[in-house]
Amino acid sequence: MPVCLFHKLTGLYCPGCGSGRALHQLVHGNIAAAWRLNPLVVLAIPLLIYLVARPGTPAQPDAKHSPLPKWLPWAIVAVIVAFWVARNIPAYPFTLLAPH
Repeated sequence: MPVCLFHKLTGLYCPGCGSGRALHQLVHGNIAAAWRLNPLVVLAIPLLIYLVARPGTPAQPDAKHSPLPKWLPWAIVAVIVAFWVARNIPAYPFTLLAPH
């Protein structure tokens, strides 16, 4: 897997660190290993599936469109930033969020 350039330059973990390896583990059915590498990716998969498969999307073009709440993109950004900060706090239990 490619090395994270942000981690290599700063020594800090970005929100995506470990996501490639986590996706690899998910494809092979190892949810626990994927969780240890990047829990945000594991939690984001169901949300992404919903966003793609919800009524009114290309997956279901004839269904009535259900618009997303206007606050949802901001909530997603807030969760990503909070995860980014939390996984770089060098104290337990935050150290569990670092890819290992």
